[in-house]
Amino acid sequence: MKRILLYVTVGILAYCGFLVAKLPAAVAYGFVDKQVQPLTLTGVEGTAWKGRALQVAYQRQTLGAVEWSLKPFSLLFGGVAADVRLDSAAGDAMATVTGRFDGSALIENMDGELDVSRLAPLVQLQSFRPEGTLQVQLQQLEIRDQRPVQAMGELLWRDARIQSPRALPLGGLVATLSTTPQGIRAVLRDRESPFALDAIVNLRPNGAYRLSGKLAARGEAGAEIHLLMQTLGVRQRGGTLPLNFSGRI
Repeated sequence: MKRILLYVTVGILAYCGFLVAKLPAAVAYGFVDKQVQPLTLTGVEGTAWKGRALQVAYQRQTLGAVEWSLKPFSLLFGGVAADVRLDSAAGDAMATVTGRFDGSALIENMDGELDVSRLAPLVQLQSFRPEGTLQVQLQQLEIRDQRPVQAMGELLWRDARIQSPRALPLGGLVATLSTTPQGIRAVLRDRESPFALDAIVNLRPNGAYRLSGKLAARGEAGAEIHLLMQTLGVRQRGGTLPLNFSGRI
């Protein structure tokens, strides 16, 4: 009897999965559009199983087009998972994204390259205009209440530059992410940069962060780099600037 109930249950779930898969993507989005805000989709095509949106925006900032391929059996494990690909003017990225029924999201195996200058409006850097390429390789990123709470992977800012108002070359900067009992830890290092960077950022689940470390200009760095260090308070050539910032995102 128990085996018959198991077969019936699996059959019902499979049939429900078939119905969901055949549901037009635009109709399916109508059921969840309020739950996924501030993420909005326009030009939704295809089916819930395999579809695309011509335009994706986050907090009114346009990201580009997105395609997805649903993993129907993920419904059995408390969420909806899909292989997702983002194609935008800022670059391309792909990942496996799981939206859980408790409102949290899990992003796995994210790989992409993005234009930093096009990402700047998302973080509102005001007078600083960053440029270069952000290479993203994340094995895991968990988000709850629109905040990251777990992460593992690496972010590499290649050919980093800041326009303020002239271009200031920063070389390469890398952040290695890991999860600790207190939240997310990011170890910041330079890579072929005129700066020697040694810093750590700790981000707590409530959004509070603290950055601590030190920054110095290498001896062979150009005059503009040393001039910048002087404006930041380092009077002695080769001196070190302590970094100690805290706040909340």
